[in-house]
Amino acid sequence: MDCANPYDAPRSPLGGAKSSSILGLKGPDYGLVALVAFAALACELFFGFPFFFAPGWANGWPGGLTIHRVWSFAMTTYLFVVMMTIGIGVGGFVGVLLGLFLGSRRTELIFFSWLLLWTVLTTLTCIFSYRQIYDSTLEMWPNGYPNIG
Repeated sequence: MDCANPYDAPRSPLGGAKSSSILGLKGPDYGLVALVAFAALACELFFGFPFFFAPGWANGWPGGLTIHRVWSFAMTTYLFVVMMTIGIGVGGFVGVLLGLFLGSRRTELIFFSWLLLWTVLTTLTCIFSYRQIYDSTLEMWPNGYPNIG
């Protein structure tokens, strides 16, 4: 495709301007990333949080899994998902702000570097947290969760 005017951006087959970035994200798309992440966070908190006030679901798993392992794993997994959602949302919000001042190429590099760093920090936090949660679960229920009924 030959552009007569050098200031005309190449067009994609769907009619929009073609993006030169790796994943095709542009400045306004980072806002969508942030919006979807924070909406997902609200759903995660609404649906996931109540599971930790009724620990009976973590009791009596097959294969010798104790409430100590199941409860600790579930809480750590939940912590990982919530922390990653927060990191994605913050990265999207910062991507919008950086997109206003820097180019899309630099913004994308910073966004994905942030996600990589946040994933490493979240993973390390969850590794440490699993042991702490396991120890506190063992302290709360040394003989397993009591089955009343």
